[in-house]
Amino acid sequence: MKFKDLFFSKAVLKSLFVIFIFLLLFISSITYKNTLNLSNSTNWVMHSYKVHLELDHLLIILKDGETGQRGFLLTHDTIYLKPYKEAKLKVKNSLAALKKLSSDNAIQTKNIDKLAELTELRFGYLRYSMYQDSIGPINKTNFRASLDTGRLIMDSIRDQSNKMVQLEELYLAKRSDDYKNKLFVTPLLILFISLFSLIVFIVSYIKINKDLLILEKSNKRLIITNESSTHAEKIADFCTWIWDLETRKLTYSDNLYRLLGCKPQSFEATRENFINFIHPEDKQKIENDGTKVLKGKEEALIQFFRIIRTDGQLRYFKSIAKTISDHRGHKTVIGIINDITDQHNANIAIEQRNFELEQTNTELESFNHVASHDLQEPLRKIQTFISRISPQDLDSMSETGKEYIAKIQLAATRMRTLIDDLLLFSRSNKSDKVFIETDLNELLLNAQQELAVNIQEKHAVINADELPVLNVIPYQIQQLFINLINNSLKYSKTDVNPVITIHCEKILVSQISSFKTNPDKEYYKISISDNGMGFDPQFSESIFTLFKRLHTTSDFPGTGIGLAICKRIVENHMGAIKADGKLGIGATFTIFLPQ
Repeated sequence: MKFKDLFFSKAVLKSLFVIFIFLLLFISSITYKNTLNLSNSTNWVMHSYKVHLELDHLLIILKDGETGQRGFLLTHDTIYLKPYKEAKLKVKNSLAALKKLSSDNAIQTKNIDKLAELTELRFGYLRYSMYQDSIGPINKTNFRASLDTGRLIMDSIRDQSNKMVQLEELYLAKRSDDYKNKLFVTPLLILFISLFSLIVFIVSYIKINKDLLILEKSNKRLIITNESSTHAEKIADFCTWIWDLETRKLTYSDNLYRLLGCKPQSFEATRENFINFIHPEDKQKIENDGTKVLKGKEEALIQFFRIIRTDGQLRYFKSIAKTISDHRGHKTVIGIINDITDQHNANIAIEQRNFELEQTNTELESFNHVASHDLQEPLRKIQTFISRISPQDLDSMSETGKEYIAKIQLAATRMRTLIDDLLLFSRSNKSDKVFIETDLNELLLNAQQELAVNIQEKHAVINADELPVLNVIPYQIQQLFINLINNSLKYSKTDVNPVITIHCEKILVSQISSFKTNPDKEYYKISISDNGMGFDPQFSESIFTLFKRLHTTSDFPGTGIGLAICKRIVENHMGAIKADGKLGIGATFTIFLPQ
Protein backbone atom coordinates (compact mmCIF):
# COMPACT_ATOMS: atom_id res chain seq x y z
CA MET A 1 0.00 0.00 0.00
CA LYS A 2 1.33 3.44 -0.93
CA PHE A 3 1.99 5.99 1.83
CA LYS A 4 -0.60 8.34 0.32
CA ASP A 5 -3.29 5.68 0.35
CA LEU A 6 -2.28 4.65 3.87
CA PHE A 7 -2.36 8.25 5.11
CA PHE A 8 -5.83 8.85 3.70
CA SER A 9 -7.20 5.51 4.86
CA LYS A 10 -10.35 5.58 6.95
CA ALA A 11 -8.75 4.27 10.16
CA VAL A 12 -5.78 6.68 9.97
CA LEU A 13 -8.02 9.67 9.26
CA LYS A 14 -10.25 8.81 12.20
CA SER A 15 -7.22 8.58 14.48
CA LEU A 16 -5.79 11.84 13.15
CA PHE A 17 -9.13 13.57 13.59
CA VAL A 18 -9.32 12.48 17.25
CA ILE A 19 -5.70 13.56 17.80
CA PHE A 20 -6.32 16.94 16.12
CA ILE A 21 -9.41 17.58 18.22
CA PHE A 22 -7.53 16.62 21.40
CA LEU A 23 -4.57 18.85 20.53
CA LEU A 24 -6.87 21.69 19.56
CA LEU A 25 -8.70 21.45 22.88
CA PHE A 26 -5.43 21.10 24.77
CA ILE A 27 -3.80 24.09 23.11
CA SER A 28 -7.00 26.10 23.45
CA SER A 29 -7.14 25.35 27.18
CA ILE A 30 -3.48 26.38 27.58
CA THR A 31 -4.11 29.54 25.58
CA TYR A 32 -7.17 30.32 27.68
CA LYS A 33 -5.21 29.72 30.87
CA ASN A 34 -2.37 31.98 29.70
CA THR A 35 -4.80 34.65 28.63
CA LEU A 36 -6.49 34.41 32.02
CA ASN A 37 -3.12 34.60 33.76
CA LEU A 38 -2.23 37.58 31.61
CA SER A 39 -5.44 39.27 32.64
CA ASN A 40 -4.70 38.47 36.29
CA SER A 41 -1.17 39.81 35.93
CA THR A 42 -2.57 42.98 34.44
CA ASN A 43 -4.97 43.29 37.35
CA TRP A 44 -2.15 42.78 39.90
CA VAL A 45 -0.03 45.44 38.20
CA MET A 46 -2.97 47.82 38.33
CA HIS A 47 -3.53 46.80 41.94
CA SER A 48 0.04 47.79 42.89
CA TYR A 49 -0.36 51.14 41.21
CA LYS A 50 -3.65 51.74 42.98
CA VAL A 51 -2.14 50.95 46.38
CA HIS A 52 0.77 53.28 45.64
CA LEU A 53 -1.57 56.08 44.57
CA GLU A 54 -3.84 55.55 47.55
CA LEU A 55 -0.89 55.84 49.97
CA ASP A 56 0.24 59.06 48.27
CA HIS A 57 -3.30 60.31 48.47
CA LEU A 58 -3.41 59.49 52.21
CA LEU A 59 -0.25 61.52 52.88
CA ILE A 60 -1.67 64.45 50.92
CA ILE A 61 -4.87 64.31 52.97
CA LEU A 62 -2.88 64.34 56.24
CA LYS A 63 -0.89 67.33 55.01
CA ASP A 64 -4.12 69.10 54.11
CA GLY A 65 -5.38 68.40 57.64
CA GLU A 66 -2.17 69.75 59.22
CA THR A 67 -2.32 72.85 56.99
CA GLY A 68 -5.89 73.56 58.02
CA GLN A 69 -5.06 73.06 61.72
CA ARG A 70 -2.08 75.45 61.55
CA GLY A 71 -4.12 78.08 59.70
CA PHE A 72 -6.76 77.97 62.39
CA LEU A 73 -4.20 78.23 65.19
CA LEU A 74 -2.60 81.25 63.55
CA THR A 75 -5.78 83.11 62.54
CA HIS A 76 -8.46 81.54 64.64
CA ASP A 77 -10.53 81.70 61.46
CA THR A 78 -12.96 78.75 61.34
CA ILE A 79 -12.66 78.62 57.58
CA TYR A 80 -9.38 76.73 58.09
CA LEU A 81 -11.20 74.04 60.04
CA LYS A 82 -12.97 72.84 56.88
CA PRO A 83 -9.83 71.10 55.37
CA TYR A 84 -9.06 69.65 58.82
CA LYS A 85 -12.53 68.18 59.23
CA GLU A 86 -12.69 66.92 55.64
CA ALA A 87 -9.24 65.33 56.08
CA LYS A 88 -10.51 63.09 58.90
CA LEU A 89 -13.31 61.70 56.71
CA LYS A 90 -11.04 61.33 53.66
CA VAL A 91 -8.38 59.50 55.72
CA LYS A 92 -11.03 57.09 56.94
CA ASN A 93 -12.19 56.44 53.34
CA SER A 94 -8.60 56.10 52.11
CA LEU A 95 -7.78 53.52 54.80
CA ALA A 96 -10.94 51.63 53.90
CA ALA A 97 -9.90 51.65 50.22
CA LEU A 98 -6.42 50.37 51.16
CA LYS A 99 -7.92 47.57 53.29
CA LYS A 100 -10.14 46.58 50.38
CA LEU A 101 -7.20 46.54 47.95
CA SER A 102 -5.04 44.49 50.34
CA SER A 103 -7.72 42.24 51.80
CA ASP A 104 -5.97 39.13 50.38
CA ASN A 105 -2.53 40.18 51.66
CA ALA A 106 -2.01 39.55 55.41
CA ILE A 107 1.25 41.55 55.58
CA GLN A 108 -0.22 44.63 53.96
CA THR A 109 -3.34 44.32 56.10
CA LYS A 110 -1.19 44.50 59.25
CA ASN A 111 0.68 47.48 57.76
CA ILE A 112 -2.63 49.24 57.06
CA ASP A 113 -3.77 48.59 60.64
CA LYS A 114 -0.48 50.10 61.86
CA LEU A 115 -0.96 53.03 59.50
CA ALA A 116 -4.50 53.53 60.81
CA GLU A 117 -3.19 53.69 64.40
CA LEU A 118 -0.56 56.29 63.41
CA THR A 119 -3.07 58.44 61.53
CA GLU A 120 -5.47 58.30 64.46
CA LEU A 121 -2.62 59.26 66.80
CA ARG A 122 -1.65 62.10 64.48
CA PHE A 123 -5.20 63.49 64.47
CA GLY A 124 -5.20 63.12 68.27
CA TYR A 125 -2.19 65.44 68.61
CA LEU A 126 -3.79 67.88 66.18
CA ARG A 127 -6.91 67.96 68.36
CA TYR A 128 -4.76 68.34 71.52
CA SER A 129 -2.99 71.40 70.10
CA MET A 130 -6.33 73.01 69.21
CA TYR A 131 -7.60 72.20 72.72
CA GLN A 132 -4.61 73.95 74.36
CA ASP A 133 -5.27 76.95 72.17
CA SER A 134 -8.90 77.09 73.19
CA ILE A 135 -8.24 77.20 77.00
CA GLY A 136 -5.80 80.06 77.07
CA PRO A 137 -2.47 81.44 75.93
CA ILE A 138 -0.29 78.75 74.40
CA ASN A 139 2.67 77.57 76.41
CA LYS A 140 5.50 77.73 73.98
CA THR A 141 7.35 74.90 75.58
CA ASN A 142 4.34 72.61 75.56
CA PHE A 143 3.39 73.74 72.06
CA ARG A 144 6.90 73.02 70.84
CA ALA A 145 6.84 69.58 72.34
CA SER A 146 3.46 68.92 70.75
CA LEU A 147 4.72 69.97 67.35
CA ASP A 148 7.82 67.79 67.66
CA THR A 149 5.73 64.81 68.66
CA GLY A 150 3.35 65.46 65.73
CA ARG A 151 6.33 65.67 63.39
CA LEU A 152 7.69 62.36 64.65
CA ILE A 153 4.32 60.73 64.22
CA MET A 154 4.09 62.13 60.69
CA ASP A 155 7.56 60.74 59.95
CA SER A 156 6.39 57.35 61.24
CA ILE A 157 3.37 57.58 58.93
CA ARG A 158 5.68 58.35 56.02
CA ASP A 159 7.97 55.46 56.98
CA GLN A 160 4.99 53.12 57.25
CA SER A 161 3.70 54.37 53.88
CA ASN A 162 7.13 53.95 52.30
CA LYS A 163 7.34 50.46 53.76
CA MET A 164 4.04 49.59 52.15
CA VAL A 165 5.10 51.23 48.89
CA GLN A 166 8.38 49.28 48.85
CA LEU A 167 6.48 46.04 49.48
CA GLU A 168 4.07 46.88 46.65
CA GLU A 169 7.03 47.75 44.41
CA LEU A 170 8.51 44.33 45.21
CA TYR A 171 5.19 42.73 44.32
CA LEU A 172 5.02 44.96 41.25
CA ALA A 173 8.47 43.84 40.05
CA LYS A 174 7.53 40.17 40.36
CA ARG A 175 4.14 40.77 38.72
CA SER A 176 5.73 42.81 35.95
CA ASP A 177 8.15 39.96 35.14
CA ASP A 178 5.30 37.47 35.16
CA TYR A 179 3.27 39.84 33.02
CA LYS A 180 6.12 40.17 30.51
CA ASN A 181 6.56 36.36 30.32
CA LYS A 182 2.87 35.77 29.79
CA LEU A 183 2.71 38.67 27.37
CA PHE A 184 5.47 36.94 25.38
CA VAL A 185 4.05 33.35 25.53
CA THR A 186 0.39 34.11 24.90
CA PRO A 187 0.83 35.54 21.36
CA LEU A 188 3.02 32.56 20.47
CA LEU A 189 0.31 30.18 21.67
CA ILE A 190 -2.28 32.11 19.73
CA LEU A 191 -0.04 31.95 16.63
CA PHE A 192 0.55 28.25 17.15
CA ILE A 193 -3.12 27.44 17.54
CA SER A 194 -3.88 29.54 14.46
CA LEU A 195 -1.25 27.64 12.44
CA PHE A 196 -2.42 24.33 13.82
CA SER A 197 -6.02 25.19 12.95
CA LEU A 198 -4.87 26.20 9.47
CA ILE A 199 -3.10 22.83 9.04
CA VAL A 200 -6.21 20.98 10.21
CA PHE A 201 -8.27 23.06 7.80
CA ILE A 202 -5.91 22.35 4.88
CA VAL A 203 -5.83 18.59 5.62
CA SER A 204 -9.62 18.58 5.98
CA TYR A 205 -9.98 20.50 2.73
CA ILE A 206 -7.72 18.03 0.88
CA LYS A 207 -9.59 15.06 2.33
CA ILE A 208 -13.01 16.56 1.60
CA ASN A 209 -11.92 17.49 -1.92
CA LYS A 210 -10.60 13.98 -2.47
CA ASP A 211 -13.80 12.46 -1.08
CA LEU A 212 -15.84 14.71 -3.35
CA LEU A 213 -13.85 13.52 -6.37
CA ILE A 214 -14.29 9.89 -5.29
CA LEU A 215 -17.99 10.55 -4.68
CA GLU A 216 -18.32 12.11 -8.12
CA LYS A 217 -16.62 9.10 -9.73
CA SER A 218 -18.73 6.74 -7.65
CA ASN A 219 -21.88 8.58 -8.70
CA LYS A 220 -20.86 8.27 -12.34
CA ARG A 221 -20.14 4.56 -11.92
CA LEU A 222 -23.43 4.17 -10.03
CA ILE A 223 -25.33 5.85 -12.85
CA ILE A 224 -23.62 3.58 -15.40
CA THR A 225 -24.25 0.53 -13.21
CA ASN A 226 -27.92 1.44 -12.77
CA GLU A 227 -28.32 1.98 -16.49
CA SER A 228 -26.53 -1.29 -17.23
CA SER A 229 -28.65 -3.10 -14.67
CA THR A 230 -31.84 -1.65 -16.10
CA HIS A 231 -30.75 -2.60 -19.62
CA ALA A 232 -29.73 -6.10 -18.47
CA GLU A 233 -33.10 -6.58 -16.76
CA LYS A 234 -34.90 -5.77 -19.99
CA ILE A 235 -32.73 -8.13 -22.04
CA ALA A 236 -32.69 -11.06 -19.60
CA ASP A 237 -36.32 -10.73 -18.43
CA PHE A 238 -35.55 -10.35 -14.74
CA CYS A 239 -36.11 -7.71 -12.09
CA THR A 240 -34.98 -6.84 -8.57
CA TRP A 241 -36.83 -5.93 -5.38
CA ILE A 242 -35.89 -4.81 -1.86
CA TRP A 243 -37.98 -5.31 1.27
CA ASP A 244 -37.09 -3.37 4.43
CA LEU A 245 -38.35 -5.61 7.26
CA GLU A 246 -38.15 -2.78 9.80
CA THR A 247 -40.25 -0.23 7.90
CA ARG A 248 -42.06 -2.91 5.81
CA LYS A 249 -41.32 -0.79 2.74
CA LEU A 250 -40.99 -2.53 -0.64
CA THR A 251 -39.08 -1.23 -3.64
CA TYR A 252 -39.51 -2.72 -7.13
CA SER A 253 -37.33 -2.10 -10.16
CA ASP A 254 -39.05 -0.74 -13.25
CA ASN A 255 -38.76 -4.04 -15.10
CA LEU A 256 -41.00 -5.85 -12.60
CA TYR A 257 -43.85 -3.63 -13.72
CA ARG A 258 -43.00 -4.44 -17.35
CA LEU A 259 -42.96 -8.19 -16.63
CA LEU A 260 -46.43 -7.80 -15.14
CA GLY A 261 -47.57 -5.94 -18.25
CA CYS A 262 -47.77 -2.53 -16.51
CA LYS A 263 -46.07 0.80 -16.92
CA PRO A 264 -43.12 1.42 -14.56
CA GLN A 265 -44.18 2.63 -11.09
CA SER A 266 -47.85 2.50 -12.13
CA PHE A 267 -48.95 1.09 -8.75
CA GLU A 268 -47.68 1.25 -5.18
CA ALA A 269 -45.01 -1.33 -4.30
CA THR A 270 -46.80 -3.47 -1.69
CA ARG A 271 -47.17 -7.22 -1.06
CA GLU A 272 -50.91 -6.99 -1.53
CA ASN A 273 -50.67 -5.32 -4.94
CA PHE A 274 -48.11 -7.87 -6.16
CA ILE A 275 -50.08 -10.88 -4.84
CA ASN A 276 -53.08 -9.69 -6.92
CA PHE A 277 -51.11 -10.73 -10.04
CA ILE A 278 -50.29 -14.24 -8.73
CA HIS A 279 -52.27 -17.24 -9.96
CA PRO A 280 -55.02 -18.13 -7.44
CA GLU A 281 -53.55 -21.62 -6.88
CA ASP A 282 -50.14 -20.13 -5.89
CA LYS A 283 -51.27 -17.19 -3.73
CA GLN A 284 -51.50 -19.05 -0.42
CA LYS A 285 -47.98 -20.48 -0.73
CA ILE A 286 -46.47 -17.06 -1.52
CA GLU A 287 -48.29 -15.45 1.43
CA ASN A 288 -47.08 -18.21 3.79
CA ASP A 289 -43.49 -17.83 2.61
CA GLY A 290 -43.68 -14.06 3.11
CA THR A 291 -44.92 -14.56 6.66
CA LYS A 292 -41.98 -16.89 7.40
CA VAL A 293 -39.55 -14.24 6.16
CA LEU A 294 -41.17 -11.58 8.37
CA LYS A 295 -40.84 -13.84 11.41
CA GLY A 296 -37.18 -14.50 10.64
CA LYS A 297 -37.72 -18.20 9.96
CA GLU A 298 -36.31 -18.01 6.41
CA GLU A 299 -32.90 -16.49 5.55
CA ALA A 300 -32.86 -17.66 1.92
CA LEU A 301 -35.89 -18.51 -0.18
CA ILE A 302 -36.47 -19.86 -3.69
CA GLN A 303 -40.02 -19.75 -5.07
CA PHE A 304 -41.66 -20.91 -8.28
CA PHE A 305 -45.08 -19.48 -9.08
CA ARG A 306 -47.34 -18.33 -11.86
CA ILE A 307 -48.65 -14.84 -12.53
CA ILE A 308 -51.40 -13.50 -14.74
CA ARG A 309 -50.37 -10.35 -16.61
CA THR A 310 -52.70 -7.46 -17.19
CA ASP A 311 -53.14 -8.68 -20.80
CA GLY A 312 -54.24 -12.10 -19.54
CA GLN A 313 -51.04 -13.99 -20.38
CA LEU A 314 -49.96 -16.74 -17.99
CA ARG A 315 -46.28 -16.47 -17.15
CA TYR A 316 -43.97 -18.59 -14.96
CA PHE A 317 -41.73 -16.78 -12.47
CA LYS A 318 -38.80 -17.83 -10.29
CA SER A 319 -37.91 -15.73 -7.24
CA ILE A 320 -34.64 -15.96 -5.28
CA ALA A 321 -34.52 -13.97 -2.02
CA LYS A 322 -31.96 -13.55 0.75
CA THR A 323 -32.10 -11.75 4.11
CA ILE A 324 -29.13 -9.56 5.04
CA SER A 325 -28.41 -7.57 8.24
CA ASP A 326 -26.36 -4.44 8.87
CA HIS A 327 -24.19 -3.74 11.93
CA ARG A 328 -27.27 -2.50 13.84
CA GLY A 329 -29.19 -5.71 13.20
CA HIS A 330 -31.48 -3.97 10.71
CA LYS A 331 -32.74 -6.72 8.36
CA THR A 332 -33.43 -6.26 4.66
CA VAL A 333 -34.57 -8.81 2.09
CA ILE A 334 -33.12 -8.51 -1.42
CA GLY A 335 -34.52 -10.57 -4.27
CA ILE A 336 -34.44 -11.30 -7.98
CA ILE A 337 -37.41 -12.44 -10.06
CA ASN A 338 -36.89 -14.20 -13.40
CA ASP A 339 -39.47 -14.76 -16.07
CA ILE A 340 -38.78 -18.46 -16.79
CA THR A 341 -41.75 -19.03 -19.09
CA ASP A 342 -39.56 -19.87 -22.09
CA GLN A 343 -37.42 -22.17 -19.93
CA HIS A 344 -40.55 -23.82 -18.53
CA ASN A 345 -41.92 -24.41 -22.01
CA ALA A 346 -38.52 -25.73 -23.12
CA ASN A 347 -38.51 -28.14 -20.15
CA ILE A 348 -41.93 -29.38 -21.16
CA ALA A 349 -40.66 -29.90 -24.72
CA ILE A 350 -37.62 -31.74 -23.34
CA GLU A 351 -39.84 -33.93 -21.19
CA GLN A 352 -41.93 -34.71 -24.25
CA ARG A 353 -38.79 -35.48 -26.20
CA ASN A 354 -37.53 -37.70 -23.38
CA PHE A 355 -40.83 -39.53 -23.43
CA GLU A 356 -40.46 -40.04 -27.17
CA LEU A 357 -36.88 -41.23 -26.65
CA GLU A 358 -38.08 -43.69 -24.02
CA GLN A 359 -40.61 -45.00 -26.52
CA THR A 360 -37.84 -45.26 -29.12
CA ASN A 361 -35.65 -47.14 -26.65
CA THR A 362 -38.53 -49.46 -25.95
CA GLU A 363 -38.86 -50.09 -29.69
CA LEU A 364 -35.08 -50.69 -29.87
CA GLU A 365 -35.37 -53.20 -27.06
CA SER A 366 -38.12 -54.90 -29.04
CA PHE A 367 -35.82 -54.88 -32.06
CA ASN A 368 -33.03 -56.40 -29.96
CA HIS A 369 -35.41 -59.09 -28.84
CA VAL A 370 -36.44 -59.73 -32.45
CA ALA A 371 -32.79 -59.71 -33.57
CA SER A 372 -31.68 -62.02 -30.79
CA HIS A 373 -34.58 -64.44 -30.99
CA ASP A 374 -36.95 -64.06 -33.89
CA LEU A 375 -34.28 -63.33 -36.53
CA GLN A 376 -31.74 -65.82 -35.24
CA GLU A 377 -34.23 -68.67 -34.96
CA PRO A 378 -34.88 -69.07 -38.73
CA LEU A 379 -31.17 -68.45 -39.34
CA ARG A 380 -30.28 -71.30 -37.00
CA LYS A 381 -32.74 -73.56 -38.85
CA ILE A 382 -31.15 -72.69 -42.20
CA GLN A 383 -27.70 -73.48 -40.84
CA THR A 384 -29.00 -76.65 -39.18
CA PHE A 385 -30.68 -78.00 -42.35
CA ILE A 386 -27.59 -77.20 -44.45
CA SER A 387 -25.40 -79.01 -41.94
CA ARG A 388 -27.63 -82.12 -42.34
CA ILE A 389 -26.87 -82.42 -46.03
CA SER A 390 -24.61 -85.44 -46.19
CA PRO A 391 -21.60 -85.77 -48.45
CA GLN A 392 -23.51 -88.34 -50.49
CA ASP A 393 -26.31 -85.81 -51.08
CA LEU A 394 -23.74 -83.24 -52.13
CA ASP A 395 -22.14 -85.70 -54.52
CA SER A 396 -25.49 -86.33 -56.15
CA MET A 397 -25.91 -82.57 -56.77
CA SER A 398 -24.70 -80.71 -59.78
CA GLU A 399 -21.85 -78.33 -59.51
CA THR A 400 -24.30 -75.44 -59.67
CA GLY A 401 -26.29 -76.85 -56.76
CA LYS A 402 -23.15 -77.31 -54.71
CA GLU A 403 -22.21 -73.70 -55.42
CA TYR A 404 -25.66 -72.49 -54.32
CA ILE A 405 -25.44 -74.48 -51.10
CA ALA A 406 -22.00 -72.99 -50.34
CA LYS A 407 -23.28 -69.46 -50.99
CA ILE A 408 -26.29 -70.04 -48.72
CA GLN A 409 -24.02 -71.30 -45.94
CA LEU A 410 -21.66 -68.31 -46.36
CA ALA A 411 -24.55 -65.81 -46.38
CA ALA A 412 -26.07 -67.37 -43.27
CA THR A 413 -22.73 -67.20 -41.45
CA ARG A 414 -22.30 -63.56 -42.49
CA MET A 415 -25.89 -62.82 -41.40
CA ARG A 416 -25.19 -64.45 -38.03
CA THR A 417 -22.05 -62.33 -37.58
CA LEU A 418 -23.92 -59.14 -38.52
CA ILE A 419 -26.69 -59.83 -36.00
CA ASP A 420 -24.16 -60.57 -33.25
CA ASP A 421 -22.27 -57.33 -34.00
CA LEU A 422 -25.50 -55.29 -34.02
CA LEU A 423 -26.46 -56.75 -30.65
CA LEU A 424 -23.02 -55.94 -29.28
CA PHE A 425 -23.25 -52.36 -30.56
CA SER A 426 -26.72 -51.99 -29.05
CA ARG A 427 -25.55 -53.30 -25.68
CA SER A 428 -22.63 -50.83 -25.70
CA ASN A 429 -25.20 -48.03 -25.99
CA LYS A 430 -27.74 -49.21 -23.46
CA SER A 431 -26.16 -51.57 -20.96
CA ASP A 432 -25.84 -50.55 -17.32
CA LYS A 433 -22.62 -48.59 -16.88
CA VAL A 434 -21.23 -50.09 -13.70
CA PHE A 435 -17.67 -48.82 -13.19
CA ILE A 436 -15.26 -51.04 -11.25
CA GLU A 437 -11.62 -50.41 -10.38
CA THR A 438 -9.93 -52.92 -12.67
CA ASP A 439 -6.40 -53.86 -13.73
CA LEU A 440 -6.27 -53.31 -17.51
CA ASN A 441 -3.47 -55.89 -17.78
CA GLU A 442 -5.96 -58.60 -16.84
CA LEU A 443 -8.47 -57.38 -19.42
CA LEU A 444 -5.75 -57.37 -22.11
CA LEU A 445 -4.72 -60.92 -21.16
CA ASN A 446 -8.37 -62.08 -21.38
CA ALA A 447 -8.66 -60.49 -24.84
CA GLN A 448 -5.49 -62.30 -26.03
CA GLN A 449 -6.79 -65.62 -24.73
CA GLU A 450 -10.05 -65.14 -26.62
CA LEU A 451 -8.10 -64.39 -29.81
CA ALA A 452 -5.50 -67.09 -29.15
CA VAL A 453 -6.42 -69.17 -32.26
CA ASN A 454 -6.14 -66.19 -34.61
CA ILE A 455 -2.88 -65.07 -32.98
CA GLN A 456 -1.35 -68.53 -33.46
CA GLU A 457 -2.57 -68.81 -37.05
CA LYS A 458 -1.06 -65.43 -37.91
CA HIS A 459 2.10 -66.06 -35.85
CA ALA A 460 1.50 -62.65 -34.33
CA VAL A 461 3.67 -61.05 -31.66
CA ILE A 462 2.10 -58.69 -29.08
CA ASN A 463 4.37 -56.38 -27.06
CA ALA A 464 2.59 -54.46 -24.30
CA ASP A 465 3.68 -51.93 -21.66
CA GLU A 466 2.44 -52.15 -18.10
CA LEU A 467 -1.15 -50.86 -18.09
CA PRO A 468 -2.74 -48.92 -15.19
CA VAL A 469 -5.57 -49.79 -12.83
CA LEU A 470 -8.59 -47.67 -13.78
CA ASN A 471 -12.25 -47.27 -12.89
CA VAL A 472 -13.87 -48.84 -15.97
CA ILE A 473 -16.67 -51.07 -17.24
CA PRO A 474 -14.60 -54.29 -17.41
CA TYR A 475 -16.32 -56.23 -20.18
CA GLN A 476 -16.49 -53.15 -22.44
CA ILE A 477 -12.73 -52.42 -22.15
CA GLN A 478 -12.04 -56.10 -22.79
CA GLN A 479 -14.24 -55.91 -25.92
CA LEU A 480 -12.30 -52.76 -26.93
CA PHE A 481 -8.98 -54.68 -26.78
CA ILE A 482 -10.52 -57.64 -28.66
CA ASN A 483 -11.82 -55.45 -31.51
CA LEU A 484 -8.59 -53.46 -31.97
CA ILE A 485 -6.25 -56.48 -31.79
CA ASN A 486 -8.55 -58.48 -34.09
CA ASN A 487 -8.55 -55.55 -36.50
CA SER A 488 -4.72 -55.58 -36.60
CA LEU A 489 -4.74 -59.37 -37.20
CA LYS A 490 -7.37 -59.14 -39.92
CA TYR A 491 -5.57 -56.42 -41.91
CA SER A 492 -2.06 -57.86 -41.56
CA LYS A 493 0.20 -58.42 -44.57
CA THR A 494 0.18 -61.95 -45.99
CA ASP A 495 3.96 -62.28 -46.16
CA VAL A 496 4.81 -60.55 -42.83
CA ASN A 497 4.10 -61.80 -39.33
CA PRO A 498 1.98 -59.25 -37.45
CA VAL A 499 3.71 -57.28 -34.69
CA ILE A 500 1.31 -55.43 -32.40
CA THR A 501 2.76 -52.87 -29.94
CA ILE A 502 0.74 -51.51 -27.02
CA HIS A 503 2.25 -48.40 -25.41
CA CYS A 504 0.91 -46.54 -22.34
CA GLU A 505 1.79 -43.17 -20.81
CA LYS A 506 0.21 -40.54 -18.54
CA ILE A 507 -0.45 -37.08 -20.06
CA LEU A 508 -2.32 -33.86 -19.27
CA VAL A 509 -5.58 -33.13 -21.03
CA SER A 510 -3.99 -29.94 -22.41
CA GLN A 511 -1.93 -32.23 -24.67
CA ILE A 512 -5.13 -33.52 -26.28
CA SER A 513 -6.26 -30.93 -28.79
CA SER A 514 -9.81 -32.26 -29.13
CA PHE A 515 -10.61 -31.97 -25.37
CA LYS A 516 -12.18 -28.81 -23.93
CA THR A 517 -12.03 -29.46 -20.18
CA ASN A 518 -9.78 -28.80 -17.19
CA PRO A 519 -6.26 -28.50 -18.67
CA ASP A 520 -4.68 -29.92 -15.49
CA LYS A 521 -6.68 -33.14 -15.55
CA GLU A 522 -4.61 -36.28 -16.21
CA TYR A 523 -5.39 -38.97 -18.80
CA TYR A 524 -3.81 -42.26 -19.82
CA LYS A 525 -2.81 -42.49 -23.46
CA ILE A 526 -2.90 -46.10 -24.73
CA SER A 527 -1.76 -46.63 -28.33
CA ILE A 528 -2.11 -49.91 -30.28
CA SER A 529 0.15 -50.00 -33.36
CA ASP A 530 0.70 -52.68 -36.01
CA ASN A 531 2.79 -53.31 -39.11
CA GLY A 532 -0.17 -54.25 -41.29
CA MET A 533 -1.69 -52.86 -44.45
CA GLY A 534 -2.56 -49.47 -42.95
CA PHE A 535 -5.09 -47.11 -44.54
CA ASP A 536 -5.34 -43.76 -46.28
CA PRO A 537 -5.18 -40.91 -43.66
CA GLN A 538 -8.23 -39.26 -45.25
CA PHE A 539 -10.37 -41.99 -43.64
CA SER A 540 -9.09 -41.27 -40.07
CA GLU A 541 -12.48 -39.90 -38.98
CA SER A 542 -14.96 -41.86 -41.11
CA ILE A 543 -13.37 -45.20 -40.19
CA PHE A 544 -15.36 -45.10 -36.92
CA THR A 545 -18.72 -44.63 -38.71
CA LEU A 546 -21.23 -47.48 -38.34
CA PHE A 547 -21.08 -49.94 -41.33
CA LYS A 548 -18.15 -48.02 -42.83
CA ARG A 549 -15.74 -50.39 -44.62
CA LEU A 550 -12.57 -49.60 -46.57
CA HIS A 551 -12.50 -53.04 -48.28
CA THR A 552 -15.04 -55.34 -49.89
CA THR A 553 -16.45 -58.35 -48.06
CA SER A 554 -14.80 -60.67 -50.53
CA ASP A 555 -11.36 -59.23 -49.68
CA PHE A 556 -11.77 -59.09 -45.90
CA PRO A 557 -14.78 -60.45 -44.03
CA GLY A 558 -16.51 -58.08 -41.60
CA THR A 559 -19.57 -55.96 -40.88
CA GLY A 560 -18.12 -52.43 -40.44
CA ILE A 561 -19.39 -52.28 -36.85
CA GLY A 562 -16.29 -53.18 -34.82
CA LEU A 563 -14.60 -49.77 -34.79
CA ALA A 564 -17.94 -48.03 -34.19
CA ILE A 565 -18.28 -50.20 -31.08
CA CYS A 566 -14.76 -49.15 -30.01
CA LYS A 567 -15.64 -45.47 -30.30
CA ARG A 568 -18.87 -45.92 -28.32
CA ILE A 569 -17.05 -47.80 -25.54
CA VAL A 570 -14.40 -45.06 -25.20
CA GLU A 571 -17.08 -42.36 -25.12
CA ASN A 572 -18.89 -44.30 -22.37
CA HIS A 573 -15.69 -43.83 -20.33
CA MET A 574 -15.51 -40.04 -21.01
CA GLY A 575 -12.50 -40.60 -23.23
CA ALA A 576 -11.53 -40.29 -26.87
CA ILE A 577 -10.12 -42.44 -29.67
CA LYS A 578 -8.34 -41.55 -32.88
CA ALA A 579 -6.79 -43.45 -35.79
CA ASP A 580 -3.61 -42.77 -37.76
CA GLY A 581 -2.50 -44.86 -40.74
CA LYS A 582 -0.23 -45.06 -43.76
CA LEU A 583 -0.87 -47.39 -46.64
CA GLY A 584 1.54 -50.29 -46.63
CA ILE A 585 3.16 -49.30 -43.34
CA GLY A 586 0.58 -49.86 -40.63
CA ALA A 587 -2.02 -48.27 -38.42
CA THR A 588 -2.12 -46.86 -34.89
CA PHE A 589 -5.24 -46.52 -32.75
CA THR A 590 -4.82 -44.18 -29.75
CA ILE A 591 -7.16 -44.31 -26.76
CA PHE A 592 -7.42 -41.60 -24.08
CA LEU A 593 -8.96 -42.68 -20.76
CA PRO A 594 -9.31 -40.44 -17.67
CA GLN A 595 -7.37 -41.33 -14.56
